[in-house]
Order: sequence, then structure tokens, then C-alpha cells
Amino acid sequence: MRVGAFRTVKIVALVAAMMAGGVATATAQDQGTAAIQQKYAELGGGGPLGDWADLPGGGKVARFAKWGTTVAITWTSGWGAHWFSGNILAKWQPTFGAAVADQGPTVGRPGAAAGYANGVSIYYSDSTGAHALSGPVRQKYWEMGHTAGSFGFPETDVLPVEGGTFAQFQGMVSIFAKDSAPAHWISGALRQKFWDGGSLGVLGFPASDQVGTPGRSGYMIDFPGGQGIFWSAGTGAALLDAPARQKYLELGGTAGVFGFPITDTVAVAGGTRTKFQGTVEILWSESTGAHWLSGALAALYWNSLGGTDKLGFPTSDQLPTSGPNGLYVLFGPSAVILWGAATGAQFVHDGFLERLRADGDVAAYGLPNTGVLDLSGREGWAFQQFGSASIFQGPDGTPLTVGWNIRSTWWQLKGYTGALGLPVENQRDLGNRVEQRFEGGLAGCYYGEQNACYWSPFA
Repeated sequence: MRVGAFRTVKIVALVAAMMAGGVATATAQDQGTAAIQQKYAELGGGGPLGDWADLPGGGKVARFAKWGTTVAITWTSGWGAHWFSGNILAKWQPTFGAAVADQGPTVGRPGAAAGYANGVSIYYSDSTGAHALSGPVRQKYWEMGHTAGSFGFPETDVLPVEGGTFAQFQGMVSIFAKDSAPAHWISGALRQKFWDGGSLGVLGFPASDQVGTPGRSGYMIDFPGGQGIFWSAGTGAALLDAPARQKYLELGGTAGVFGFPITDTVAVAGGTRTKFQGTVEILWSESTGAHWLSGALAALYWNSLGGTDKLGFPTSDQLPTSGPNGLYVLFGPSAVILWGAATGAQFVHDGFLERLRADGDVAAYGLPNTGVLDLSGREGWAFQQFGSASIFQGPDGTPLTVGWNIRSTWWQLKGYTGALGLPVENQRDLGNRVEQRFEGGLAGCYYGEQNACYWSPFA
């Protein structure tokens, strides 16, 4: 009897516990029903309150007709009872969860919005319809002022793409969010250039928001592979590849002398070319890296010297010369373009450049006044004239210089057409004077106190 009594007590206790649980559940459901009915009454009623359903994860929803559309009221114990209607209700899904507040008007622009417990917001306007935002895209939209900001209303839901999500907005704006990373936005002509440049498949997700450019009025945005898009009203949008963008930023970017790019980075023979305001350009190849040149130096390079096809890529930036006030760009060990305000851009190469460097470069010779020219009347001979000296090269390829005071004397004797003819050696330093042999004789100059020049023909 004692054993049976014990079992009877256990069964009674179990039934009581089950009943207690059932009462608690029923009480919670009754609470939700009562809250929805109260909200319905606060709204002034309408059609019959029906189409009751449970929400995933807890809560209830019911619908009724009012204002010429359908209204839903949701309830959860955490958020209470709230309503939403019409196009927003049509976009809503039970998986969004219960509304966290009543549907309300949007800020800054006419429309409506509602937010839900599972991290979704629905925005509606007459021109865009209703669209659902969530996750990092929604967070970025809020940071940028939501409907009161420049983005306006969403034109799409948050949509999946490989590796993340995106949504589009009024004002030609898109927000992109890479998986597990913050979202970034891009708009207008920069967005169009992004699409034209291959979009996510080529450039990847934006690595930054679109931001204003330093130094000049415009916008820019970066991408994870090192590319960048730059825009101004005067130049439009241009897409720079990684080497061009890096070089451009090293030289001051939009705040520097380059201004904005006026072309995308484009392929040329063996590498790439990017052009900027102010007749500046960056050239890149795998073997030379990225270097820049501008103005008359760039014009000579492309128009007369064959550009990358013939001369190849620069191996230095455009730099100031030592001595005279000029500029230069190197092309490997045996070619250079030199420029001065009075002389323009000239090309010096091979033996002429070797001779120039051997005698102290332009600090001693001055800037070139000409390129390498054929010597009239002397087959196989060429010359190049500099501010203080002239270099001659005969059929044997040996460069010889006539310069400084000796050149003045030689010119007085009508140069290579005169009595002395062409040089057969470079000038020699004899202690108190310099002297040089020519085809027809000698010329020399004393220096110091005497400071006088002389010449004598060969017998």
C-alpha cells in the first residue's frame, strides 16, 4: 500500500506540473491576443480582426481591413503590439519577426517605414515601392542619414552577390557589404565607372566609402587590389590600376601638381599609361615600375621618339637637373630627355650621353639646344649642341667635344668648315692651358691671369 500510494502521489504531481505549464502557455497567448485586440481598438477598429497566426520564435500576428488596405498587428513579449500596413505589409515576411514600433512616416522625404525584431527595416515611397534592408547595408544606410540623407529611399531589397550583399538607392547610390565586413557606398559617375571596370568580378568589394578628395573638389574610392576611382566635375571618373594609383598618391594625389586623372589606366605596348591634368602622365612596366613625365618631355617622347614602342619605358621620374635650371627623364642607362625653358625638350643618347656624363653632365655642358643631327657635308658625322659645348661623332663612333673657350675660338674660324675642320681628339689639360687638335691644326686657351686663346694650322 505504501508503494502504491507513492506512485499515486507522483502521478498527481506530474499532472499538476503539466497543467501549470499549460496554464502559463495559455496565459502568454492570452496576453498576446489581448495586446493585439487593445492595439486594434486604439486604431479605431475596422474590418474583423482575424487571420491569426503564431510567429516563428514566439509571438502572434493578426490582420484586418482599414484605410482601404490590410493592416497587420504583431505582438511579442519583448516588443509589445505594433501595427504596419499596405505595401510594407506586402513586403513583410514572418521570418522578419514582430514589429518593434508602429509603422511611421519617414524623415526628410514623404514615405513610411517599419522595423522588425530580427534586424530588418522596410522602407516605402510612392516612387520606389517597399524594400527591405538588413545587416551591414542597413547600418551604413542609417549612418548616412537614411531617408533624410542624400541616399533617399532604397530601390532594391538587400540582394545577395557572391561574397556579400548590396542594395541600390535613389541618387545613383549603391551600398556593398562583403561578408563579415563593414559596408561601403559608391554613387554617380564613380559607380558607373565601377560597373564599366568589371564591378565586383574584377575590382572586388569597395575597400572604403566614396569620400571627398583632398586639395581639389571631387570624390574618390579605393578597392582591395589597390585600384582607385577618382572623379571631378571637369574630368569625369577615371579608374587607376594599383601601380598608377600608388605612384599618384605618393606624389600628392589630387592635392599635388597632377590634379585629377583624365583617362583610365590603359594598356600600351609592354605596360600601362595613365594621363592627368596638366599634361602629366604615369607610365608603368613590370621591369621599370611606375614613373612620370609631363609637358614638352612627354610630347617629345610620344611624338618624335616612338613612345613605349621604340624608346621603352622611363626608368626615372621627371627630375630637376643639377646646375642649369632644367628637367630630365632617364630611359635606361644610355638615353635621356632633357628640357629647359629656353631650349625645349631634347633627346641625348648613346655615345653623346656617355661623353656628356664623362665631362660633368649638364652642369658643365649646359642644356642641349638640339637633338642629335647629321653634319651637313660630312658623311657619317653627327653632332649635338649644348649651351657651352658641342659633341661630334664620326664614322668610328667616338664622341669628341669642342667646348667652352676653345669652341668660341673655333667658331670664329668658321667651325668645321673653316681652317681647323673637325676635332680629332678631346681637349687636353696642360696645366696652365687647355689644348685640342683638329683636322687642320691646334686650338688652345690659357686660363688664369692670361685668359687668352690661340690657334695654329698644321704645316
